[in-house]
Amino acid sequence: MEVPEGVKKLNKLLNGEKVTCTECGKGTYEPIGGDFKKTHCFKCSYCGAKINID
Repeated sequence: MEVPEGVKKLNKLLNGEKVTCTECGKGTYEPIGGDFKKTHCFKCSYCGAKINID
């Protein structure tokens, strides 16, 4: 069974890897608060789109 692309991107975010914004395609998601290990909220560096992982 293949892992969906969205799950792959979430795993990359939680591992501290750069992921291109799905809204604008220009920025990358950055952890809000600066530490990807402690936060579950990410914001695009270009357009400000947010991802919250609960």
